[in-house]
Amino acid sequence: MATLRDIRRRIQAVRSTAKITSAMRMVAAAKLRRAQESVWAARPYVQKLREILSHVAATDAALLHPFFGIRREVNVIGLVVIAADRGLCGSFNSNVLRAAQQHLEHLRQQFPKARLELLALGGRAVNYLRKYAAELLGYERPGLFSPLRMESAYEIAQFLMDAYLAGRYDRIEVLSNEFRSVLRQEVCHRVLLPITAPQRQAQRVDYIFEPSQLEILDALLPMYVRVQFWQLLLESHTAEQAARTPRITLASSSVTCSSSTTRSARLLSPRRWSKLPAAPKHSAPKGSHEPAQLAHRNGVGCTPDSGAPLNCAHRCFAAPQ
Repeated sequence: MATLRDIRRRIQAVRSTAKITSAMRMVAAAKLRRAQESVWAARPYVQKLREILSHVAATDAALLHPFFGIRREVNVIGLVVIAADRGLCGSFNSNVLRAAQQHLEHLRQQFPKARLELLALGGRAVNYLRKYAAELLGYERPGLFSPLRMESAYEIAQFLMDAYLAGRYDRIEVLSNEFRSVLRQEVCHRVLLPITAPQRQAQRVDYIFEPSQLEILDALLPMYVRVQFWQLLLESHTAEQAARTPRITLASSSVTCSSSTTRSARLLSPRRWSKLPAAPKHSAPKGSHEPAQLAHRNGVGCTPDSGAPLNCAHRCFAAPQ
């Protein structure tokens, strides 16, 4: 049986934990709001850049660029797996890691002669793929999202483009979580390189390019890859915050319920009542019908209608002599 001191210590510990989870909930809500603003601002920019690319690369000559070239034989495939750096976000990490294992099986069947190489971004992805993946871990970046910076995204995107142009990878794919709403996050798969050729327009428009079309593509395509990769990281970061906010709210509610339960246990503890001082005995004279004054434990008297023994809710009692 827990003593009164143990119960008090537990109440204090639960209250401290409740303060911590409440602060974490407010921080998660603020991070989610900022992440939503960033991803909403990035989506129109990427869409407009994609439209410009479809106009510039509308000719067959533009498709000769290395970023558009679909190589006939795929020897090495690089799979980028993006996960969070921390936990407490529900099934956010497990969903993308499970999808990575399933997609690896699909790639083995689709490209039986190709060698697979993994690129892990995020602490949870690095730890999981180090332990369970049979493929080579060619690149790892833990701590990418603490904090997430555009310079880091551009650095990784430049590494991927250089590796693709150098022939280290013949195909680069990305698996990550995409933000749909606060209550919905989905695992998405995209082929980063080679770039999918834009669809031909029904009404073709002839453009006059200055400088040349290939020079424009040399500047536009790397920018498109960097911005697209930055959007993937923003989507994953926003989905992570959206998955973490309700989990922290649930943890805070659980701590509050635990605090109420502990307080009730303290009030109902038999050791609490056993340590109370015994009330003094008062009696009325034998044969007298005068009211007997009963002592309350806090000094307030209770007066019954007769001198008979009485047990009240305040542990007051009287015993006739």
